[in-house]
Amino acid sequence: MTTTLDIPHGWQKIRLKWLADLNPSKSEVANWPDDAEVTFLPMEVVSESWEVDYSRSRPFEEVRNGYTYFRDGDILVAKITPCFENGKGALVHGCLNGFGFGTTEFHVIRSSNLETTRFLSYVVRSHRFMVEGAGMMTGTAGQKRLSDDYVKDFEVFLPPLSLRKSIACFLDRKTAAIDTLIAKKQRLIQLLEEKRTALINQAVTKGLNPNAPMKDSGIRWIGEIHSLWNVRRLKWEVNHIDQGRSPVCANRLADEQEWGVLKVGCVNGGVFNELEHKAFPEDLIQDFEYKIDQFEIQPGDILVSRANTKELVGSAARVDFVRPKLMLCDKLYRLHLGEKIDPDFLILLLNSRCARYQFERDSSGASGSMQNISQEKLVDLLLPFPPDKTEQIKINKLFQERSLILQSSKLKLFEQIGKLQEYRRSLITAAVTGKLEIKEEDAA
Repeated sequence: MTTTLDIPHGWQKIRLKWLADLNPSKSEVANWPDDAEVTFLPMEVVSESWEVDYSRSRPFEEVRNGYTYFRDGDILVAKITPCFENGKGALVHGCLNGFGFGTTEFHVIRSSNLETTRFLSYVVRSHRFMVEGAGMMTGTAGQKRLSDDYVKDFEVFLPPLSLRKSIACFLDRKTAAIDTLIAKKQRLIQLLEEKRTALINQAVTKGLNPNAPMKDSGIRWIGEIHSLWNVRRLKWEVNHIDQGRSPVCANRLADEQEWGVLKVGCVNGGVFNELEHKAFPEDLIQDFEYKIDQFEIQPGDILVSRANTKELVGSAARVDFVRPKLMLCDKLYRLHLGEKIDPDFLILLLNSRCARYQFERDSSGASGSMQNISQEKLVDLLLPFPPDKTEQIKINKLFQERSLILQSSKLKLFEQIGKLQEYRRSLITAAVTGKLEIKEEDAA
């Protein structure tokens, strides 16, 4: 990989493979006891900010084959899309017994010199490494990976050893300050989400008037509701429920003329996302044992996740707009409502605290695995309903107006976070290519 960047005076251009080993052999721990617990890192515990949850472990015998080996002091770089483009990685420290295993979707970079390791940990986070790497990834859509050869042959601009330490110390301080700002803004987003949840709860228990007369619902997890409302089971408002099927799909989005099968994440957050789907190739449709059209999603459909994580099982969204040829999957329910319930008000109810409590309480599944809410448990939900559909529509309209203000604030915060992340990467790039003058005394 060549570059047109000028090399600073006193620096040298050298391929990464001459500075570090890539994916070192696990033979150095071959004699470890089979029943000993070792650190295990799936991709989800490694963040874009290079923070890692080291709390997971597995017996050595379960991970010694088929997983990526690393030890404290190694650099991990995600190799698969979109994790690589998002910047997932880690400078490993704190493993049980000093080593661990993880997903095969990591490259492991190991240098014998601490200051070189710290410097390289920023090189692989630089804009240059990321952009050039993204252009060199190979494989099918959704399964593109960064090759070993790209990492080995990447040309590093290498300063003298003492300056490597200074650059790493400088970037440690600067990126920590940026990450602190990002964390504060992420906390503000979380607070806005909590405020939105509180607004939902107010809307589905008090309605339009925050000072409305209240009564005890008689249900502990619902509490007080509007004095003119009643608690009813969902089964009294739903005519019937569809459940989708789960055909074998390609690991990519469907082309315009192809059928797509929705993923359960399409309803996460209470807003329908049609991009959460996978292609169902035409040559497989003839083997599909059901009439495919009956599972096609239509505008106005109410979708509820049947199987999801504990925090998201029962997530619900209304389909406002959808491309043709999207099919209901087996992890989603489609509700057909009676005439007395407004669909958008029901979405508020299903995303409220009282519904969330029942979803999490009544779902089944092993601890830490996907949870499932059965149709029987779903229709047995106890929810507060205004008696008049017109009032339901008004309540939802008022909620949407108030929610727009919160959403606008969230979008501004996301924009600010994006700019901070871009500044962070630009700062790293300038420092590791010598475009930013850093003196050796900056190591202090």
